[in-house]
Amino acid sequence: MTLAIELLRPLASFAEDPDYAAALADILSEAGRTQEAQTWQQDAATRYESLLARHPDGFADHMAAFLLDQGGDTRRALELAQRNFALRDTPRSRRLLDRAERASGDATPDAGTPR
Repeated sequence: MTLAIELLRPLASFAEDPDYAAALADILSEAGRTQEAQTWQQDAATRYESLLARHPDGFADHMAAFLLDQGGDTRRALELAQRNFALRDTPRSRRLLDRAERASGDATPDAGTPR
């Protein structure tokens, strides 16, 4: 785990892509380094928000997944997953939407029925 942290830290620090900061936050959290994990989680959230503001159609799915993975706003994750599904009906977008519906408590009785 220490090696993963050391390898991710430079990427998380300099890459515009927030996935590295989010991954580092996950690993730090698993290692019990909660305060440092929260710092990287907030950094990732700020970067996702910036990218979402500039490219809403391109990052709706990324932000939705981040919110679900990091225990964020599940209602917003659902809205973003719905937007993403409306743009691209793919197996990945369906899985994300199903996940967001379950997390937000909006799963319908027909959950498993193809859309």
